[in-house]
Amino acid sequence: MTESTPATANDMLDAQQLNERVLAWILSVRDARDLSAQNIEKHTGIKFKVDPEDPNGFYAVGALTGAWRYSLTSIKALPGSHPGGVDFDMGVSGDNDADMTPVCIGLNSYQQALIAAGFRLSQLPAHVGVEYRRFRSDKASVLIYLRGKTKRYDEQLCVFRIVVNAPNRKK
Repeated sequence: MTESTPATANDMLDAQQLNERVLAWILSVRDARDLSAQNIEKHTGIKFKVDPEDPNGFYAVGALTGAWRYSLTSIKALPGSHPGGVDFDMGVSGDNDADMTPVCIGLNSYQQALIAAGFRLSQLPAHVGVEYRRFRSDKASVLIYLRGKTKRYDEQLCVFRIVVNAPNRKK
């Protein structure tokens, strides 16, 4: 692997830096056009691989601490339209209950900034040890997935996945 490959460039961030950059991008979203790989890269510095047949199909991956990795992936929409959303995920391959201590980012990191930016918070029912918080504004919807830091049912919750959606708007 050379220094110019996307995976190498994407391995330079720790969990805190990565989440700060993802949050900065989320706060910049105004509509579905801002869900593009180019716009996310502009705000995060993360390099994407783009499907040559569909510029709205893209992904990026990178290493974090230890076995922890992250991905940012477009969620497919109708052909020719903007991405239907973007999925940000942190995990350890094959271990959904891995100790999140090395990458734990609490909800407050996102909640305070999103509410200050005019997003409304709602809590959705928990399911099998995962809690959900939805933040909505007229510009975007952000669904944050949380789970226990050291085990599935833990009092201290960590962000491990975020799905961002935004409406298609005509200029």
